[in-house]
Amino acid sequence: MLSFLVPSSTARVAILLPVCISVIELFKGEGRTKFGANLLLTLTMTNCTIAAGILTATVPNPVIIDFIQKAGGPTISYMEWLKIGFPPALLMTIVTWAFIQVLFKPEEKEIPGGSSYVTKSLDEMGPMKYDEIYTLVVFLLVVVGWATGKIIKIDTTTICMAGSLLLFIPKFGVLKWKQASPHINYSILLVVGGGIGLGTLLMKTGASKWLAAQAFQAFGLQALPVILLTIVVMLICQFMHFFFVGTTVMTTAMMPMIIALGVEAGLPPQVLALSAGMIIGGYPVLMFYCTNPNILVYSTGQLTVWDFPKVGIPIAIVGCIVYAICAATYWRWIGVFGG
Repeated sequence: MLSFLVPSSTARVAILLPVCISVIELFKGEGRTKFGANLLLTLTMTNCTIAAGILTATVPNPVIIDFIQKAGGPTISYMEWLKIGFPPALLMTIVTWAFIQVLFKPEEKEIPGGSSYVTKSLDEMGPMKYDEIYTLVVFLLVVVGWATGKIIKIDTTTICMAGSLLLFIPKFGVLKWKQASPHINYSILLVVGGGIGLGTLLMKTGASKWLAAQAFQAFGLQALPVILLTIVVMLICQFMHFFFVGTTVMTTAMMPMIIALGVEAGLPPQVLALSAGMIIGGYPVLMFYCTNPNILVYSTGQLTVWDFPKVGIPIAIVGCIVYAICAATYWRWIGVFGG
C-alpha cells in the first residue's frame, strides 16, 4: 500500500523498519532468529518487487519512460504502467514472500503478546490529528491525480509538484521549508539529470546503436528469437546488479544500450526497455549492497551476507522467466507493442 503513496523504496523501508524491529523484539529471542530474517527479507524484497509495477514507486520507472519517449516510443501513463507492470509485479511479490516462508520458517506460530501490544499501541496513538489528516488528504489527491492523469491531461511530475506545494501553503500546510530542506537529497537530481543527459547523448550521437551492433555481432544475438533475446537481456541486467549500488544509476547507464539492442533487432523501443527496466528497478535482490533498502535491513544484525543470494538468485531467475512470458503473451494481448 505504501508503494502507491511513497515514491521511494528507501523511504518505505525506513518507515517500516522500526516497526519490524519492534515486532521482532516481541519474540524476546537472543541474537539472530529465523523470524527476524524472514520479516526483514520480506520487507526489503517485496518492497522492490512490487515497485516494478507502480510508476511512481521508484525512480527508475519514470526514467525508463523518458528514455522510451526519446527513442521514439509511446508515452506511458500512470494507469498504463499499472496495467502493464502490476500483474507480474504482484505475482512476483507473492512468489517472493512464499519462498522466504519456506527458507526461513518462523520458530513460533504466533507472536507472544502480539495482540495486546498492537491494541495498546493504537490506544496510545489516539485519534488522528489535523497534520495527519491534511497530509493523508494531500496524498490521496496526488494518487487520484496520477490515476486520472490521462483524463485531466496533467503529467505525474506536475501532479506530484502540486501536491508538494499544498504541504507548504501558509496557515493550512503542515511543513516549512526549513523543516523539509535538510531531508531533500539534491544529489539525486544531479545523478538522474546527468544520467539522462548522458543517455540522450548516446542515443542522439548513435553511440548506443554502434554498441548494440557490436554486441549483436560479437555474441550472435541476431540469431535469437525475440523471447530468448528478452531473457538474455534480462539475465544480463540481473547479473549487472552485482556491480551497481542503486537502481537509478544502473537504469540511466544501461537503458540507452538496451533500447538500441531492441531497435537493432527490429523491435519497438518499449519491448526490451520495459522488461529489462522492470528487472533493473524491481530486482536488486542479489546482494545486501545492491540498493539502500537492503543495506538498511542488513545493518540490523539479523541477516547475514549469504541470506540475500540464497533468496535473491532463485527469485531473480523466476522474475526473468515471468517477465519474458509477459512480453511474449500478456503485453502483446493488451497492445503494448503496437499490435
